[in-house]
Amino acid sequence: MSKDAILLHMEVEIIKVSAKLAEDELTKVIKYLEEEKTVIFPTDTVYGIGSDLFKEKAVKRLFEIKRRPLDKPINALVSSMKQVQMIVEDIPDLAVKLMEEFWPGGLTIILKKKEIVPDIVTAGKKTIGVRKPNNKIILQILNKFGKPLAATSANISGLPSPITANEAIQQLGKEGYLVIDGGKTFEQQPSTIIDLSSKNPLILRKGSVNVEELKKIVPSIIE
Repeated sequence: MSKDAILLHMEVEIIKVSAKLAEDELTKVIKYLEEEKTVIFPTDTVYGIGSDLFKEKAVKRLFEIKRRPLDKPINALVSSMKQVQMIVEDIPDLAVKLMEEFWPGGLTIILKKKEIVPDIVTAGKKTIGVRKPNNKIILQILNKFGKPLAATSANISGLPSPITANEAIQQLGKEGYLVIDGGKTFEQQPSTIIDLSSKNPLILRKGSVNVEELKKIVPSIIE
Protein backbone atom coordinates (compact mmCIF):
# COMPACT_ATOMS: atom_id res chain seq x y z
CA MET A 1 0.00 0.00 0.00
CA SER A 2 1.36 3.44 -0.94
CA LYS A 3 1.95 6.18 1.60
CA ASP A 4 -0.91 8.22 0.08
CA ALA A 5 -3.26 5.26 0.36
CA ILE A 6 -2.34 4.81 4.02
CA LEU A 7 -3.01 8.49 4.73
CA LEU A 8 -6.36 8.28 2.99
CA HIS A 9 -7.30 5.21 5.03
CA MET A 10 -6.40 6.98 8.26
CA GLU A 11 -8.35 10.15 7.46
CA VAL A 12 -11.30 11.12 9.65
CA GLU A 13 -13.63 13.90 8.61
CA ILE A 14 -15.34 15.79 11.46
CA ILE A 15 -18.46 17.93 11.24
CA LYS A 16 -19.06 20.10 14.31
CA VAL A 17 -22.69 20.97 14.89
CA SER A 18 -24.69 22.48 17.76
CA ALA A 19 -28.40 22.27 16.93
CA LYS A 20 -28.76 20.61 13.54
CA LEU A 21 -26.84 19.82 10.36
CA ALA A 22 -26.77 22.35 7.54
CA GLU A 23 -28.21 21.08 4.26
CA ASP A 24 -24.79 20.53 2.66
CA GLU A 25 -23.58 18.70 5.78
CA LEU A 26 -26.66 16.50 5.80
CA THR A 27 -26.12 15.70 2.12
CA LYS A 28 -22.55 14.62 2.91
CA VAL A 29 -23.73 12.31 5.72
CA ILE A 30 -26.33 10.68 3.47
CA LYS A 31 -23.72 10.22 0.73
CA TYR A 32 -21.47 8.38 3.21
CA LEU A 33 -24.29 6.06 4.17
CA GLU A 34 -25.34 5.44 0.57
CA GLU A 35 -21.73 4.53 -0.24
CA GLU A 36 -21.90 1.87 2.53
CA LYS A 37 -19.56 3.81 4.80
CA THR A 38 -19.88 4.36 8.55
CA VAL A 39 -20.85 7.49 10.46
CA ILE A 40 -20.29 8.38 14.12
CA PHE A 41 -23.00 10.57 15.65
CA PRO A 42 -24.45 11.77 18.96
CA THR A 43 -27.62 10.32 20.44
CA ASP A 44 -29.35 11.16 23.70
CA THR A 45 -27.58 8.29 25.48
CA VAL A 46 -24.04 7.81 24.11
CA TYR A 47 -22.24 8.32 20.80
CA GLY A 48 -23.18 5.77 18.19
CA ILE A 49 -21.67 4.40 15.02
CA GLY A 50 -24.01 3.40 12.24
CA SER A 51 -24.44 2.26 8.67
CA ASP A 52 -27.13 1.24 6.20
CA LEU A 53 -28.92 -1.61 7.95
CA PHE A 54 -29.82 -3.31 4.68
CA LYS A 55 -26.25 -3.43 3.28
CA GLU A 56 -24.33 -6.42 4.63
CA LYS A 57 -20.94 -5.01 3.64
CA ALA A 58 -21.61 -1.80 5.56
CA VAL A 59 -22.77 -3.67 8.66
CA LYS A 60 -19.73 -5.94 8.53
CA ARG A 61 -17.56 -2.81 8.62
CA LEU A 62 -19.26 -1.79 11.89
CA PHE A 63 -18.22 -5.09 13.47
CA GLU A 64 -14.66 -4.63 12.22
CA ILE A 65 -14.28 -1.07 13.50
CA LYS A 66 -15.70 -1.97 16.93
CA ARG A 67 -13.85 -5.29 17.07
CA ARG A 68 -17.23 -6.72 17.96
CA PRO A 69 -17.81 -10.50 17.88
CA LEU A 70 -20.12 -11.50 15.02
CA ASP A 71 -22.33 -13.41 17.46
CA LYS A 72 -23.40 -10.17 19.19
CA PRO A 73 -26.39 -8.54 17.45
CA ILE A 74 -26.57 -4.88 16.47
CA ASN A 75 -29.69 -2.80 17.11
CA ALA A 76 -31.54 -0.42 14.79
CA LEU A 77 -32.22 3.29 15.16
CA VAL A 78 -35.46 4.61 13.67
CA SER A 79 -37.21 7.94 13.41
CA SER A 80 -40.80 6.81 12.80
CA MET A 81 -43.27 3.95 13.08
CA LYS A 82 -42.92 3.53 9.31
CA GLN A 83 -39.23 2.71 9.79
CA VAL A 84 -40.08 0.24 12.56
CA GLN A 85 -42.51 -1.47 10.17
CA MET A 86 -39.73 -1.82 7.58
CA ILE A 87 -37.82 -4.24 9.80
CA VAL A 88 -40.26 -5.66 12.39
CA GLU A 89 -42.67 -8.51 11.63
CA ASP A 90 -45.26 -7.69 14.27
CA ILE A 91 -45.68 -4.74 16.63
CA PRO A 92 -47.70 -5.83 19.68
CA ASP A 93 -49.94 -3.35 21.51
CA LEU A 94 -47.57 -3.38 24.50
CA ALA A 95 -44.70 -2.24 22.27
CA VAL A 96 -46.84 0.61 20.93
CA LYS A 97 -47.64 1.73 24.49
CA LEU A 98 -43.94 1.74 25.41
CA MET A 99 -43.04 3.65 22.25
CA GLU A 100 -45.70 6.26 22.99
CA GLU A 101 -44.47 6.66 26.56
CA PHE A 102 -40.68 6.48 26.19
CA TRP A 103 -39.87 7.41 22.56
CA PRO A 104 -37.96 9.35 21.58
CA GLY A 105 -35.69 8.26 24.38
CA GLY A 106 -33.45 5.66 25.91
CA LEU A 107 -35.53 2.52 25.49
CA THR A 108 -34.58 -0.24 23.06
CA ILE A 109 -37.37 -2.75 22.35
CA ILE A 110 -36.59 -6.27 21.09
CA LEU A 111 -39.16 -7.52 18.55
CA LYS A 112 -39.40 -10.20 15.88
CA LYS A 113 -37.62 -9.12 12.71
CA LYS A 114 -38.63 -9.35 9.08
CA GLU A 115 -36.69 -11.63 6.73
CA ILE A 116 -35.45 -8.55 4.85
CA VAL A 117 -33.11 -7.73 7.75
CA PRO A 118 -29.68 -9.27 7.01
CA ASP A 119 -28.67 -12.04 9.43
CA ILE A 120 -25.36 -10.28 10.13
CA VAL A 121 -27.28 -7.48 11.89
CA THR A 122 -29.00 -9.83 14.32
CA ALA A 123 -26.25 -12.47 14.58
CA GLY A 124 -28.63 -14.95 13.00
CA LYS A 125 -31.37 -14.36 15.58
CA LYS A 126 -35.01 -13.85 14.61
CA THR A 127 -35.31 -10.66 16.65
CA ILE A 128 -34.02 -7.10 16.42
CA GLY A 129 -33.72 -4.21 18.88
CA VAL A 130 -35.29 -0.91 17.79
CA ARG A 131 -35.07 2.56 19.31
CA LYS A 132 -36.03 6.12 18.43
CA PRO A 133 -33.35 8.33 20.02
CA ASN A 134 -34.09 11.72 21.55
CA ASN A 135 -31.50 13.69 19.59
CA LYS A 136 -32.32 16.12 16.79
CA ILE A 137 -29.12 15.45 14.84
CA ILE A 138 -29.52 11.70 14.44
CA LEU A 139 -33.29 12.06 13.87
CA GLN A 140 -32.49 14.55 11.11
CA ILE A 141 -30.21 11.96 9.50
CA LEU A 142 -32.73 9.14 9.87
CA ASN A 143 -35.54 11.23 8.38
CA LYS A 144 -33.42 12.23 5.39
CA PHE A 145 -32.01 8.73 4.85
CA GLY A 146 -35.52 7.33 4.95
CA LYS A 147 -34.71 3.98 6.52
CA PRO A 148 -33.30 2.54 9.76
CA LEU A 149 -29.62 2.48 10.59
CA ALA A 150 -27.76 -0.46 12.05
CA ALA A 151 -26.23 1.27 15.04
CA THR A 152 -24.24 0.52 18.15
CA SER A 153 -22.17 2.49 20.64
CA ALA A 154 -19.04 4.03 19.11
CA ASN A 155 -16.53 2.19 21.29
CA ILE A 156 -14.27 -0.82 21.12
CA SER A 157 -16.36 -3.80 22.22
CA GLY A 158 -16.13 -4.22 25.98
CA LEU A 159 -14.82 -0.71 26.71
CA PRO A 160 -16.85 2.21 28.14
CA SER A 161 -19.39 3.83 25.80
CA PRO A 162 -18.27 7.32 24.68
CA ILE A 163 -20.22 10.44 25.56
CA THR A 164 -18.19 12.75 23.31
CA ALA A 165 -16.99 12.52 19.72
CA ASN A 166 -13.38 12.75 20.86
CA GLU A 167 -13.77 9.76 23.17
CA ALA A 168 -15.15 7.75 20.25
CA ILE A 169 -12.22 8.69 17.99
CA GLN A 170 -9.68 7.91 20.72
CA GLN A 171 -11.12 4.41 21.10
CA LEU A 172 -11.83 3.52 17.49
CA GLY A 173 -8.80 5.17 15.91
CA LYS A 174 -8.85 6.93 12.56
CA GLU A 175 -10.60 4.48 10.30
CA GLY A 176 -11.85 6.71 7.48
CA TYR A 177 -15.36 7.27 8.86
CA LEU A 178 -17.33 10.52 9.14
CA VAL A 179 -17.75 11.99 12.64
CA ILE A 180 -20.53 14.32 13.67
CA ASP A 181 -19.48 16.17 16.80
CA GLY A 182 -22.62 17.38 18.55
CA GLY A 183 -21.10 17.90 21.98
CA LYS A 184 -21.52 15.78 25.09
CA THR A 185 -24.57 13.50 25.28
CA PHE A 186 -27.00 14.34 28.08
CA GLU A 187 -28.05 10.88 29.32
CA GLN A 188 -24.44 9.61 29.34
CA GLN A 189 -25.42 5.95 29.70
CA PRO A 190 -26.71 3.32 27.25
CA SER A 191 -30.39 2.67 26.64
CA THR A 192 -32.49 0.28 28.68
CA ILE A 193 -33.29 -2.88 26.68
CA ILE A 194 -36.58 -4.74 27.04
CA ASP A 195 -37.33 -7.97 25.16
CA LEU A 196 -40.95 -8.27 23.98
CA SER A 197 -40.31 -11.06 21.49
CA SER A 198 -41.55 -13.83 23.78
CA LYS A 199 -44.44 -14.38 26.19
CA ASN A 200 -42.79 -12.80 29.24
CA PRO A 201 -41.35 -9.25 28.92
CA LEU A 202 -37.73 -9.31 30.04
CA ILE A 203 -35.21 -6.60 30.91
CA LEU A 204 -31.94 -7.43 29.14
CA ARG A 205 -30.07 -4.29 30.21
CA LYS A 206 -30.75 -1.55 32.71
CA GLY A 207 -29.95 1.92 31.41
CA SER A 208 -31.30 5.42 30.99
CA VAL A 209 -35.00 4.50 31.34
CA ASN A 210 -35.83 3.57 34.92
CA VAL A 211 -37.19 0.03 35.37
CA GLU A 212 -39.77 1.26 37.90
CA GLU A 213 -41.21 3.53 35.21
CA LEU A 214 -41.43 0.56 32.86
CA LYS A 215 -43.26 -1.49 35.50
CA LYS A 216 -46.09 1.06 35.50
CA ILE A 217 -46.87 -0.09 31.96
CA VAL A 218 -45.48 -3.64 32.16
CA PRO A 219 -46.14 -4.91 35.72
CA SER A 220 -45.16 -8.46 34.73
CA ILE A 221 -41.70 -7.45 33.55
CA ILE A 222 -38.85 -9.76 34.58
CA GLU A 223 -35.57 -8.19 35.64
